[in-house]
Amino acid sequence: MRFGKLVLAVACVGVVSCGGNVVGTSQDAGTITTDPNAYPAGPYGVSVNRTIQNFTLPGYFTAVEGTKVNDLEYSESLDLQKVRTTLNSDGQPFRYLLLDISAGWCPPCNQEAEDLGLDGSKSGKIAEWASKGGLFMTVLAEGYDESSHDAPVKDDIEKWTNQHSAQSTMVFDPTQALEQAGIMPSAFPTNLVIDLKTMKIVSAWYGLDATYQKWEAALDSQQ
Repeated sequence: MRFGKLVLAVACVGVVSCGGNVVGTSQDAGTITTDPNAYPAGPYGVSVNRTIQNFTLPGYFTAVEGTKVNDLEYSESLDLQKVRTTLNSDGQPFRYLLLDISAGWCPPCNQEAEDLGLDGSKSGKIAEWASKGGLFMTVLAEGYDESSHDAPVKDDIEKWTNQHSAQSTMVFDPTQALEQAGIMPSAFPTNLVIDLKTMKIVSAWYGLDATYQKWEAALDSQQ
């Protein structure tokens, strides 16, 4: 990652955030500048008004709709910094991210995925939200065995995507870092609305809310 104008004589000083991104300054002929795209500093958390950590979540990323997402390129190193710096087709940044934290064994989670998939009753919502600056991202925090609550594996997101014809970003949490940060399995699906500029969680709800009131309220604000 480049910080300001880098030349061979530049000395770079920085610290590494919890998500692994370097956040710091560059010194060029005595001038210190801060990288405007650096991931926001902590303290981090998973509750409203907290900044979410730059989690790395392998899987399939897309900023468009209409394609089954596992037909796209798989990434082992997808993180939230990649999401927050993605531009839309007009070259503008997206405003909000709806992070949908689910489990393979969770019936309401599967119902939501079915509704929003290519063949679902709400398949047009993904494009509608994107047009307002909103990205939708599902992360499997657990696999398909409720009794064990095991960490998910790549085969789980393949099964999920194929079953629901998922058309939005689909990732998994192989180390269950989200649960370690405070996400409770009893609250799946957990939905976090994140401001992509500040990475602060602006609202949250637990369980399936098919109206998406809080999410759409955020997208309709400051249009």
